[in-house]
Amino acid sequence: KLGPDGLPLGAHKRTVWNVSTRRFEGAHFATFPEQLIEPCILAGSRPGDLVLDPFSGAGTTGVAAVRRGRDYIGIELNPEYAEMSRRRIDGVSK
Repeated sequence: KLGPDGLPLGAHKRTVWNVSTRRFEGAHFATFPEQLIEPCILAGSRPGDLVLDPFSGAGTTGVAAVRRGRDYIGIELNPEYAEMSRRRIDGVSK
């Protein structure tokens, strides 16, 4: 089926995205679901590309990037969060 713009339904994200929350053990206060960043990574990069997150926090963007075949650089000022991020990303199956 085509939408009013002539493109297949679901081809474009709309202004509201429904994403279920998920618990992450040991997370810091601002952890977001991986499903929130996944469409951005898929739309903005190809496998083998580099994804940069200047506010890495718990590393959710890095986890999503590595799972989808991207390289990742995260920047985080808080050493505890940087270590948490490193552990999460190192545990991802490529």
